[in-house]
Amino acid sequence: MRTSYDSGLAGESAAREYLEKKGYKFVASRWRCPYGEIDLVMKMKGTIVFVEVKVGAGSIGSGAERIDSRKLLRLTRSADAYLRENCPSALYRLDAVEVRPDGVSHWENLTI
Repeated sequence: MRTSYDSGLAGESAAREYLEKKGYKFVASRWRCPYGEIDLVMKMKGTIVFVEVKVGAGSIGSGAERIDSRKLLRLTRSADAYLRENCPSALYRLDAVEVRPDGVSHWENLTI
């Protein structure tokens, strides 16, 4: 029986593969801090990209639409913690990738 944890790992793997095909470089996965977890940390042309991965077609809407303001604030705080610890002066942005059985969607530069 497949668990949501297994689905999440498979989704993150598919999202990583999708982004790497677009030219992104893998940095880290499932990076944790007191504010939460960042599913993927990627790099594209000198910009650190923090990626929230959503798996499956949600009943509420697209992957980006399923990231509410509270989740986006946790992602922002987690991204800030990552930058302070690893690369304080780097440019960064927050993206979302939704992995569904029929394909992958990518939203760049999420904002609160």
